[in-house]
Amino acid sequence: MKLERLVRKAVRLAATAAVLVALGSLLGCAAVGKGSPKGRAVTLNIAATSSLNNCGRAVPLVLHYRMIQVTDAAPLAGMKLGLLYGQEREMLDGALLWAGTDMSIEPGATRQDPPVQIDPRARAVVVIGNFCKTRESCFYFSQPIPAKLKKNIVLDLTADSTCIGPTRH
Repeated sequence: MKLERLVRKAVRLAATAAVLVALGSLLGCAAVGKGSPKGRAVTLNIAATSSLNNCGRAVPLVLHYRMIQVTDAAPLAGMKLGLLYGQEREMLDGALLWAGTDMSIEPGATRQDPPVQIDPRARAVVVIGNFCKTRESCFYFSQPIPAKLKKNIVLDLTADSTCIGPTRH
């Protein structure tokens, strides 16, 4: 009796696992078949120095950052980090088209974020670093987007103790 019940459970479990594997394969093939998103994309390559986000101390800290797309980057001028980070929608009002998820980078690390489709209405892609201590407006980097963008954008940025900006090659 007990052996028979165990065999039935094992058969049901195996059948369920087979169905899940088959379903996963179908979904995977469907996703691959779609190809890349239409339109242009932006890819962020970010490097962190060994003194990343150190708050003026000897110990570096992880930096949280996010990418946004805006119709106009002018409202960012003069804005304070404490008012902007995490409150982009409220502070930029109608200029904000898209806000990415909160990302992070460790001191001394480099990373490439997945490509993000550019909204056709976007006129700038902005990367905002949530530094514990910063100078003026160097906590963000704004890349203008031409009205007739012909190719994908690759942003190569470096974050240091207080600022984020273009990587010097």
